[in-house]
Amino acid sequence: MNKSNFRTSDSGLLLDSFVHDRALELFCVEKSDARLEWRSSTGAHMALLLGGIVLFKVRDLGVGAILSEIYAWPVAAVPESSWLVPDSVWGLIFENDYLREDAKFTIANLQKLRSNLWAVQVGFSYGGGMAFVCEELNLVERSP
Repeated sequence: MNKSNFRTSDSGLLLDSFVHDRALELFCVEKSDARLEWRSSTGAHMALLLGGIVLFKVRDLGVGAILSEIYAWPVAAVPESSWLVPDSVWGLIFENDYLREDAKFTIANLQKLRSNLWAVQVGFSYGGGMAFVCEELNLVERSP
């Protein structure tokens, strides 16, 4: 499990990301990797790097999207309430694609095959969201 350089709160909120009310400057996906970039209020260049993506969904994003928060949990630790909230990690990934029972079966099978998976939820102010299930998660900060 790659949790090399980030901390989360008890609720899974990614700490030290300086993401609240920051413009998303870059989002790209290549093969099974994704990269999100923004600048902190101090001007530091921040990047969230996701590797070994197994599932992901992006909903209602456009130019000028404003980041609100990022949550990250080991897949087994995602709060049960995530199934009830449309903008949460499971709500985003499985919306309109699976019955809840089928989605839970899919997650259980993934956990059996890969116990090191992370669930990541990226929230945006004024709507939109991203959700990922991936093997690696890194937060990178470069000074301005």
